[in-house]
Amino acid sequence: MHKKLLLVLLPLLLLPAFAYAQTGKVSGKITDLETGEPLIGANVIVNSGGTTRGGATDANGGYVVLNVPIGKVIITASYIGYKAITVENVLVRSNETTDKDIQLPSDAYKVDEVVIVAQKPLVDKNVTNAKSTVTQEDIENLPVRGV
Repeated sequence: MHKKLLLVLLPLLLLPAFAYAQTGKVSGKITDLETGEPLIGANVIVNSGGTTRGGATDANGGYVVLNVPIGKVIITASYIGYKAITVENVLVRSNETTDKDIQLPSDAYKVDEVVIVAQKPLVDKNVTNAKSTVTQEDIENLPVRGV
């Protein structure tokens, strides 16, 4: 009788442990594809069946996303000035860390040279005192022998 009761109660006692262990962790490093330099502050989004979790990279380009539901997930990494990369079918297992490093290609646009020409205004509104400009020619035309 005790063995039958134990066989019935044991699965019921272990059920909460299995229910809480249904998440995993995704970590990795986001780097530049050409130089291999870490991208600081890059966005990482883990999408799994309607649940979206995310984070940002640290000073070394590393990221960690906790409490990711187990199963296959989609990871999207993006950073300003780089093309966003989406990695599909990344398998997350219960109570395990899934490592996924991603390299982002540059999305820089090359433009022609930009020339900015500034002109001095005739009247400076911010000056409160009198101002005069003396040129070399004015000094040479002075009626003195030496300066």
